[in-house]
Amino acid sequence: MNRFLRLSPHCSLKRLEKPYIYDIKNDELYEIDDKAEDFIKRCDGVPPLNPPFTKGGRGGLSDEEFVNFCLKENLLEYADKPHSKIRNPKSEIQNPKSPIPSLRYLELQLTTRCNLSCRHCYLGKPKNIELNFDSVRKILKEFEDVQGLRLIISGGEPMLYSSFWEFNNILPDYKFRKVLLTSGWFLGKEEALKLNVNEVQVSLDGLEDGHDTLRGKGSFKRAITAMKYVKEAGTDLSAATMVHQYNLNDFQKMAELLKSYNVREWGIDVPLQTGNLKSAKDFIVSPEKGGEYLKFAYGGSYHGGSEGYVCGRHICTIMPSGKVCKCGFYEDRPLGNIEEGLRNCWERNYHMPLKDLQCHDCIYIEECQGGCRFRAETPTSPDPVMCALYKPRDRSKKD
Repeated sequence: MNRFLRLSPHCSLKRLEKPYIYDIKNDELYEIDDKAEDFIKRCDGVPPLNPPFTKGGRGGLSDEEFVNFCLKENLLEYADKPHSKIRNPKSEIQNPKSPIPSLRYLELQLTTRCNLSCRHCYLGKPKNIELNFDSVRKILKEFEDVQGLRLIISGGEPMLYSSFWEFNNILPDYKFRKVLLTSGWFLGKEEALKLNVNEVQVSLDGLEDGHDTLRGKGSFKRAITAMKYVKEAGTDLSAATMVHQYNLNDFQKMAELLKSYNVREWGIDVPLQTGNLKSAKDFIVSPEKGGEYLKFAYGGSYHGGSEGYVCGRHICTIMPSGKVCKCGFYEDRPLGNIEEGLRNCWERNYHMPLKDLQCHDCIYIEECQGGCRFRAETPTSPDPVMCALYKPRDRSKKD
């Protein structure tokens, strides 16, 4: 009996530094060789692909072993009939390969609008600047063309973007993972069901008193309610927390709370002393104190690290003004403007090797990757927060 094999709908071929299959649903990247890539391109669900397979190498595997592995991982799927709606993986690779290094993660700041005035926000007071929707369409296409993996949708509060639901409606057209960063204030049951994203990251900056002290009264309950609706909608949920003076005693109970919601990732950071935090010094914790709380974090990260290089090897940010930056903290030193093209701007970026850092000979350098370059005193200085996280290990070894 004929069997018709195709790449699973939640997967995409990506040509980065090497060819990969990207599982968008599970955020997993599988490296393959050129022969396997050619094989996958033939798996469009139209002609039958049946045993016996050839014994040619697929990373040391026969065709049959390779197919069985992909079926087990849900990267490929079989059907008894040809697929009426053809998804041709060949069309997913618009360019022969991505830029080097690859731009895998893109933070898209849709708007500066926000209903909150969080005491730690590095953007300062909310303004009324946002990206033109036609520009957003162009950005999504260009990010797919450079083989992007994960779009990080942020603001301000992205759900206050004037064309947010129009934007949301076109997201299924693109083969990369979409992650919405939100306070949860505008995310009710109906909105959660309508979202076309793979993951929602809700900001949770303490239990009720600690969170509301930082973000405003009532914001904690809104965040918790949003988390509930995201889970009910069947969307992946993650959380982000900033360490401040009024949530230091909350972390153990927060860990239990997030576990009860089956949160896939908990990102924790110490806010930089810029923006609103300049006038809210009572919220500031020292790097030495704040670094201790990073140990509660789990899951991946958006820093786009790469072996041998500092933070930012595979990520950049597009600001609501259209500026393309290394990250949001570098708005005053942009790589260019989106009107010049995402690839062109990205290729201007300088990627600092770890060996250029003053702390390059630290035994933890490959783990921390030098930390945040904006937080460090100079471009090559150590990040004091990351030092606070890793140095206690040395003391425990001595003990």
